[in-house]
Amino acid sequence: MTQPVYIVAVGARCPVGLTAESAAAAVRAGISRISEHPFLVDSRGEKVLCAIDPRIEPTLTVPERLCLLTRAALNEIHIKLKQQCPLVMDMPVLLTLPETRPGFQASERDWLQLALASESSCLKATQFELIGEGHAGALRALSIAVERISNGHAEAYIVGGTDTYLEAQTLKWLEDGLFLARTGVRSGFAPGEASAMLAVASDAACRRFGLRPLALLRGAGCAQERRSTKSSEGLLGEALTEAVVKATKALRLPQDRITDVYCDINGERSRSDDWGFTLLRESKHFLDGTEYVSPVGQCGDVGAATGAFGCVLAVQAWRRQYAKGTCAMVWAGSWGGLRGAAVLERAEN
Repeated sequence: MTQPVYIVAVGARCPVGLTAESAAAAVRAGISRISEHPFLVDSRGEKVLCAIDPRIEPTLTVPERLCLLTRAALNEIHIKLKQQCPLVMDMPVLLTLPETRPGFQASERDWLQLALASESSCLKATQFELIGEGHAGALRALSIAVERISNGHAEAYIVGGTDTYLEAQTLKWLEDGLFLARTGVRSGFAPGEASAMLAVASDAACRRFGLRPLALLRGAGCAQERRSTKSSEGLLGEALTEAVVKATKALRLPQDRITDVYCDINGERSRSDDWGFTLLRESKHFLDGTEYVSPVGQCGDVGAATGAFGCVLAVQAWRRQYAKGTCAMVWAGSWGGLRGAAVLERAEN
């Protein structure tokens, strides 16, 4: 990086919290919203275990749910920025959505982009750029924002992701792939829904607009995994290792060892294997990489919101003073092979 880049505001909406603060507090307390869906069932006729936003009508479609979740998190960001500086600049949004899958295709993506662009509230002038897909997508968007800001090509961005699995075709796809939590499935998870957003800005923008840094972005990196989870070898952590190496290249050991890890481990064996092999190669960067925080037990798997939500949890852990130390990593892996990692450091205020 040629100049520092900071997280200056966070927003989130998920089944256990309507704001970043309440969501992080609930995850910290172990409060879970995983329960039976009001009417969606699996192939056995049993109601699906999932985590659903209690304020969103369960009959709404996937695009409608994504729109409401995204608007809520973005509005939270805008309110927090305006509280710091009424004249703060408009920030373009780098948004990550679900990977293409049954129940979410190009038509749903196009509808959502138009719906967000036509928003009549404080978001009406916001520019949306869709970057990345799936669990690691927001980390790709974050790495792009950091690169553009640190090289002087932009001053600030809002980076985030939004996802929901709560649709019949999507749930059948999860069940067919043995991803859905149910009796007899060892690696299944409870599907969830969420949106998480980060406002990131240059040091110069922070000083000019009076924005208070919450965390310093020490590095971010992505890589594409070429192995399939269904191959005879399985995953060996090669792409995730590459992403971690990119994200940690600016760290000075041993003083910058990572003390807190936030990730998307959800019960799938491939994710645990991916991280285990990565730790075998890069354990020197971590105080204890086997200790990590994954919100899946509270919110369900939140898909494309994962990367940004991990950053929200890291920031709130420092703000509430329960983090183990001053350096955190957020990592995630998309089903399409994208792997991403970002290193955050507590900002000195």
